[in-house]
Amino acid sequence: MSRYDLRTIAPEDGLPTVVCSSCRDQLESCHRFRRVAHRTQKSLHSYLSYTAALAGSEEFFV
Repeated sequence: MSRYDLRTIAPEDGLPTVVCSSCRDQLESCHRFRRVAHRTQKSLHSYLSYTAALAGSEEFFV
């Protein structure tokens, strides 16, 4: 869970020690969305690089 939040998890933090199945499902859904978003961003950047190279210009970079 630490990859989704900047907080450090520790036994003495007073937070629950387990995550319910509904919350786990939501967390997994967020993780899948994050992976798809990163892949899409990489694809878009590659496409923009390709079109800029074809045009012979750097104007297409965002």
